[in-house]
Amino acid sequence: MLVKNKKFSTAAASLDALSPLKVLGRGYSIVSKDNIPVGINDIEKGDNVTILFDNGQADAKILSKKEEISYGKK
Repeated sequence: MLVKNKKFSTAAASLDALSPLKVLGRGYSIVSKDNIPVGINDIEKGDNVTILFDNGQADAKILSKKEEISYGKK
């Protein structure tokens, strides 16, 4: 029975770490358009979006976009 409890606790901790609220708490945000989460391919210049943070939200307008970012890689 102890092994099952440990497996359950491990699984629960893994799910908790991946919860959207925990991810927001680590500094990430969720961008949505018309209340639907979006990625770079779903937005265009001039679109209005909402950015959800762990402690609030902000409305924003897309001024420009870059579909590929190298993050310092060459």
